[in-house]
Amino acid sequence: MPSCVCYDALEMLNGLGVYMGTLRNDGRRYLRLAGVILLCWALFLPAAPAKAQEPFHLSVLGQVGGVGHAAAWDGQRLYAGIGPRLTVWDAADPDHPVPLGESGILPGIVRDIVLAGGYAYAALDPFGLGVLSLEDPDNPVWVGGWEAPAPAVALAYQPPHLFLAMGPAGVAVLDVSDAARPAEVTRLDTPGNAADVEGCGAGLLAIADGPAGGLRLWDIHDLDAPAEQGYFDTPGDANAAACAGGIAWVADGLPGLLGISVANPGAPAEIGRYNSPGDARHVVLRGGVAYLADGWLGGLSIISLADPAHPSRLSRLDTDGLALAVAVGDGTAAVVDGPLPGIQLVDVASVTAPARRGVISTPGYAWDVDVAGGVAYVANGLGGLWTVSVADPHHPLPLAIMRSGPASLDEWARRAGIVLPANAALGELYTGAEALGIRVAGPRAYLADGWAGLRVISVANPALPQLLSTAGTAGTAQALDVAGDMVYVADGTGGMRVIWVGAPTVPQEIGASTAPADAADVAVSGYMAYVADRLAGLRSIAIVHPEHPVPYGLFPLAGPALGVDVAGTWAVVAEGPVGAHVVDVSDPTDMRRLSTVAGHDVVQDAELVGRQLFLADGKAGVMAVQLNEDGVPVDTAWLRLAGEATAVRYADGRLYVTTREGGLWIVGLSAPGARVLLPLLMR
Repeated sequence: MPSCVCYDALEMLNGLGVYMGTLRNDGRRYLRLAGVILLCWALFLPAAPAKAQEPFHLSVLGQVGGVGHAAAWDGQRLYAGIGPRLTVWDAADPDHPVPLGESGILPGIVRDIVLAGGYAYAALDPFGLGVLSLEDPDNPVWVGGWEAPAPAVALAYQPPHLFLAMGPAGVAVLDVSDAARPAEVTRLDTPGNAADVEGCGAGLLAIADGPAGGLRLWDIHDLDAPAEQGYFDTPGDANAAACAGGIAWVADGLPGLLGISVANPGAPAEIGRYNSPGDARHVVLRGGVAYLADGWLGGLSIISLADPAHPSRLSRLDTDGLALAVAVGDGTAAVVDGPLPGIQLVDVASVTAPARRGVISTPGYAWDVDVAGGVAYVANGLGGLWTVSVADPHHPLPLAIMRSGPASLDEWARRAGIVLPANAALGELYTGAEALGIRVAGPRAYLADGWAGLRVISVANPALPQLLSTAGTAGTAQALDVAGDMVYVADGTGGMRVIWVGAPTVPQEIGASTAPADAADVAVSGYMAYVADRLAGLRSIAIVHPEHPVPYGLFPLAGPALGVDVAGTWAVVAEGPVGAHVVDVSDPTDMRRLSTVAGHDVVQDAELVGRQLFLADGKAGVMAVQLNEDGVPVDTAWLRLAGEATAVRYADGRLYVTTREGGLWIVGLSAPGARVLLPLLMR
C-alpha cells in the first residue's frame, strides 16, 4: 500500500532546498543515498503525527471613533477622553476647536482625567489607571499604569497620592510620587458602587457611592489606618461630589444637587438642595458657583451657592445630548454631552447668560459594521450611518456621518407611549431613530434603524451617503440580511419582516413571520432564514416564497439569543452570557448542537467563515475559534478591546469589530499555520 507521511510545509521546503543543493554538488551518488535513507525511514519508522496546530494570533491594527466621557483644561488647551484615546484640542477660539494631537490606543475607555506635574492621569475602564507624559503637551505618551480589579471611573489627586474610584471595588489609594510606577498604598472598601471621589480638605475624602452607598466620608490622615468617619444616605443616585467650605455638593440624580455639611464628618447633614429639572450626573465648583451636568433634560445648570441653604439657579442651557460631565476653564466650560453630539463648548464668562460655542463631535455608540470596497459602514446608534475608509487598516479615515434624522421630544415621547403635559418646559430632545444594524450590497447600504424601520441609502460615494427611502416596520428594526432584491429584517417584537427593494426608492413590505417573539438578528442562506429569537432560541424559517415565510424548526435556548450567522450546513447562535452554539442545520426542521463555545463575558454577535468562528464578546473583546470537521473547537484566541464588543465582521483577512463606546477596531488575524500532506508512494 502507499504510505503517507505528513510534513510541516516550511520544514519540507527547507529540506528540499538542502537536498537540491546536494544534487547540484554531488550528483547521482547522493541521490541514490538519499533515496535509500528515505525508504528505510518510511518502512521501519512509524509516521510522525502532525505537529499541534499553531494558535490564532489577534492584534490591533487600527482604531477610530468612540464617545466622550471626560474633559480637563490646561489654559486654552482642552484634553478630552474620546473612546480609548486622550485627545488634545486648541480651544482658544471655542467656536472652532482645533485638534492638536492624541495619544495612542489606551487599554480602556477614558472615564476621567486629572492633569498634574506634567502628566495626565486617566481613569480607564476596564483597565485601571493610565499615566501619560505631557512633555510634549500635544502628544500624550503612555509611561505607566496600574491595573485595577474593577473598572476605573473617577480620580482625585492630593500629592503624592491619587484616589481611584473603582465602582464595586471601592477606592484605591495610589502613590504616584514615581508617576511611571504607581503603587497601591491601601484600599477603601465601600458598600455601594464608588462613582466619584473628592478631597474635602486636609485628611478628609468624600466618596459618591452610588444609590446603595450614598455619600461616604473617610479620614485619610493616616493611610496606614484609614477609617470611615460617617455617611449620608442620599435619596438618589450619588453620582458625583464636589467640596468647598465644609460642604459636599452631591449630584444625586433625579433629586438634584444636595448640599451636605461635612464640618462634623461623623454626622453629615443636608443643609440645602437644588431641585434640578434633569438627572444630576456631575458637578464642578468655581468661586461660589456650581456647574451641574444635568442629564437628558437638564443640560448645563449654573447655580449660585452664595446661600448654601437656598442654592438658586443663575441660568440653564439646554444641550443636544445627555449631559454627563462638565469641566470649567477660563471663561469656557466643556460639557460632555453623551454619545451625541460629543463635547459641547459653552461660553460661561457670564454665568447668567451662557452661550453655546463649538462642538467636538463624536460619532456615537457603535452597534454593527459591514465592510465593502475598502470602506467600513458602521451603524452608529443615534449617530446614524458612519462611513470609514479602511484601505490603510493602520490608519482608518472617517469619511462621513449621515444622521438618521432629528425628531422632536413630542415625537420621541409619542413613540415611547408617554403623554406629555401641554407646554412642558422640557426644551427639545434632538434624537433620531437608532441605527442598530447595517448591511451593504452593491451601491446601497441597508440600515436597521430602530423604530424608523428600514432605511435604504445610496453609498455609491461613501463620502457622501444619501438617503433614498424609508420603510416602516411593525416593531423595532434591530438587524437585517440581504438576499437579491429582498431585505430580511429582525424587527424585535415585530418578528421577521420581508421587504422588497427592487425599486430602492419605494421599498415595500411583502411578507412577515411573527413566529419570532423578539427577533434580534437574522441570517439568510439559500431558501432559509435563521432568526435569533431573543426569547426562544434559533428559528429556521423557509423563504421559498418570501411573501409567505413558513416557520420550520426551533433550536431552543434558555438565555437570550442575540446573534446568528450561517455558513454551509452550520449555523452559530450567540446566547449572551452562555456563549455561542455551533448548530448543524443540514435539516432545518431538526437542528442539532455540535458544540458550545463559552465566552468570557456576553457574546452578542457571531461570524462564521468556513470552520473559523469569530465572536463579539462584550466587555471581554473579540474571540477567534478554529473548528474541526465536527464543529468542535480545537483552538481559541482572545483579544481584549476597550469598550463593549457588539459586532464582528470578517473581510480582507481582517476582523472589523465595533465596541459600543470605543468605536471601530481593525484586528489583524494570523490563522493557524497551513499544513500540507505530501504522499510518498512506496512500492
